[in-house]
Amino acid sequence: MIASILACPKCNSLIMEDTAICPSCHHVLKEDHAALKQDVIKTSEKFDGSQEIACRECEAMNRAGLVRCWQCGAFMQEEMERIYQEMQARPAAVISSDELAVEEIDVEEQPIESGPKSDEGDFELSADVEIREMSPDEFVTAEYEQPDETAEGDAEIPLLDDPAAAVDDDDEEEEDDELLKLAVREEKELNRQSAKRKRTVAKGSFLMKGPCGECKIRVQNYHQGMMGQCPKCALPFMVPVLAKDAIKKEATESGLNARPAAKLADEDVLEGARLHEIKMKGFKPKAKGLAGQGDTVDLVKHAKGLLVIWPAKKGLLGANAKQLAKTRAEYRDHLASGKSLDKLPAAQQELISPDRLAQLQFIQPGTEDNFAGGVSLFAEGMIVLEFPASATVNPDVQAEAASAAAAAARMSGGKVKPKKGKKKEKVKEPELPPVRCLILTLSQYRRLQTWIASWTENEKALTHEQVPQEQAMKTWACALSEENFEALEHAEYYQADPTIKTVEAGWLCQCGEVAISETARAEQKFGGKKSSGLAKAKCPKCEQPFGRQPLLQIQVEPEEPVDTKADADKSEANDVSSADVEAKSTTTAEAPAAEQTAVATKEDEKAAVAETADAGSEESAAAESETDKAENKKSGLFSRFKRKKSDKAE
Repeated sequence: MIASILACPKCNSLIMEDTAICPSCHHVLKEDHAALKQDVIKTSEKFDGSQEIACRECEAMNRAGLVRCWQCGAFMQEEMERIYQEMQARPAAVISSDELAVEEIDVEEQPIESGPKSDEGDFELSADVEIREMSPDEFVTAEYEQPDETAEGDAEIPLLDDPAAAVDDDDEEEEDDELLKLAVREEKELNRQSAKRKRTVAKGSFLMKGPCGECKIRVQNYHQGMMGQCPKCALPFMVPVLAKDAIKKEATESGLNARPAAKLADEDVLEGARLHEIKMKGFKPKAKGLAGQGDTVDLVKHAKGLLVIWPAKKGLLGANAKQLAKTRAEYRDHLASGKSLDKLPAAQQELISPDRLAQLQFIQPGTEDNFAGGVSLFAEGMIVLEFPASATVNPDVQAEAASAAAAAARMSGGKVKPKKGKKKEKVKEPELPPVRCLILTLSQYRRLQTWIASWTENEKALTHEQVPQEQAMKTWACALSEENFEALEHAEYYQADPTIKTVEAGWLCQCGEVAISETARAEQKFGGKKSSGLAKAKCPKCEQPFGRQPLLQIQVEPEEPVDTKADADKSEANDVSSADVEAKSTTTAEAPAAEQTAVATKEDEKAAVAETADAGSEESAAAESETDKAENKKSGLFSRFKRKKSDKAE
């Protein structure tokens, strides 16, 4: 139970949250308990309420002796409030005195002798001492000459020659000269560096002389062979074609076309596999919990074993498709040329010997003996192998294991005894290395299995009962048409492999006993026109929802049909061309006889055309002008170029 403690707003004593009346000052905290206040005061031995005084403003009860009310802040007594207001209205007293008396002392009136007169009874003067009075000329009252107030200026006071001051002035002058020289030297250095600094030039451009010989024009590389106009002299010019670009182009084309003589066979490379590390500390297996996890790796069959290559960096931010293709082409050429693996152009690589490959075990499909307990951690249809641990041990893990071993030895009764008064050190268990999982599709697994079988000389190496090594078919009887059809066994592996194209041959009920073919379903429209309706359709045997569990077959690509129509068209065209040749030969023989009649008929036709042309020339001209205007509006600035092209065509 959680309870909160509050403070009373009147006496600041600590009370519980559900308190209705304060037990110290009897202040009512809840309005609905106000009627109980008098009963509480009467029964209380500590406080009977006789010493409380009501406030003049808010009528809140206050303890005797308070100056202000605890609730509204008003004065409890009128006399105290009046005195306070008078003190606020009374201005503060300012202590000041304007009378300032300055007394002048007259030297002449002051007596020369000072001090009280003595009766000379305490000592006697010697006969050699002589006392006399001082004359006024020998004291301050002697006359003196005052300076002339009408003088033009004050006289300059002569200064003595100080050798130390002269030395300081010389040092200051020397320091100023050195600073000035240093500043001049720095300025010259900056000017020299700015003169050496190259001028920034836009990339992909070059400078050329204008047609007038004085202008300099900067053009882009893609302007080569094009016409332009100088912005200064407005003369047309032709951008030359640089020979260097042609040489570079030929070099790049030759470099692209040139390929190494030796190539890495496609059968020795397995691209697109995935490798995932599982930390065993706190790991709990979950069905399909690691689906889609892992870094992309490529496997290469090397002379020294299996070469694992990471074409991109580990993590979420990997390389894109273009970078992956470039990296794969580079490491293929590198391996084909026989260079060392230390300089392999890849993010990371690891070579696994054939002896270590014998440690490969199945995780999916697996048994209850492995760490997953038979649970399919990855996507359905994927084959997961337990990859051997890395040969290089992590130094942090190694240090933790060493410290844990030392602590265990110390606590097990060795020579070193723990000091008294200190807690016993807890023995830290060494961290287990992560389990590396290699995730493969069916086609990738089959290729890897052939490699391991060749290395180990064992054809049954790395095989599993549930994983099909070869294509196996199963015959099913259709419940609708009573016809037999075939489907793949372990179809989930074929369906999860993107390189294998499958087609739906039929459907299996959730009970696993009734199967129907796709052709019969489409003909009888079982579940509707589309197969998506099978999820709600009832099975004819178990009368439960049929479900959508497909029975697959490998799709066979249709052969390209022979185009017989094209051959027939070609033969007809050849026949027509031969007939035209024969007709031309006959017309050339009859041409001299029919020339005269043809000329006469042409002249008659020209005369008739001329008569009709005069009549319709005006209408055609008007129509042409309207069409030209419409075309000019549509074409805009480019209309003149179109007219030029049409004139050239005519």
